[in-house]
Amino acid sequence: MKGFDLKQLLSESLSYPSGDNCQPFKFAIVGPNTFEIYHDVGVAKHRLNANHLASYLSFGTLLETLSLVAGKMATDIEIDFHLESEPRRGPLQKWATVRCRELHDKWPSPYDEDLFAALKKREVNRSLYQSEAVLPGDVSWLLHEAEAAGLTFTFQSKVAPGLKTKILKLEEEAWKDSELTRDLLKWVRFDSKTALESRDGLTWKSLIL
Repeated sequence: MKGFDLKQLLSESLSYPSGDNCQPFKFAIVGPNTFEIYHDVGVAKHRLNANHLASYLSFGTLLETLSLVAGKMATDIEIDFHLESEPRRGPLQKWATVRCRELHDKWPSPYDEDLFAALKKREVNRSLYQSEAVLPGDVSWLLHEAEAAGLTFTFQSKVAPGLKTKILKLEEEAWKDSELTRDLLKWVRFDSKTALESRDGLTWKSLIL
């Protein structure tokens, strides 16, 4: 394809979210328009990745990112999956082969521009337990709910080392159980509108991603 740069496509697609920001996928260019995606088992080992669940979620966001970036480059991608056919042994597991070809359909669709614009927005601060400042309205709501329940609470600017260790251990045990993980994910709110409407659950910005 004239003017197509495969390395540019890969470089601009590396903002995909991953647990503990481990970036568990490696790429091997095997042709002018073809590359393979490998899952690095060693890199992917972290407390959120029981049974590779977090890696599967991250794999989906990677493929979405590749598709959107390719579309901006007037390119389409064709994916062959190897999740079942490849042996599950070894540090590197081939999960997909991706071929790029000239895009003949009109791009973007009514949704592609919004999704492409959101790629940068989902690059969050992935440091442990560091997120955006709590909004004053949220603080007022928390204080009201706590008072109604006969509770009091305070905000701490610094987490005590012992408490942090216990929280991390509890979190690790929770994510090791695949059934518990599925239950926890039901309570994750992936957009601000849902979080405001439900007033429950955990916003995705609070996760270690």
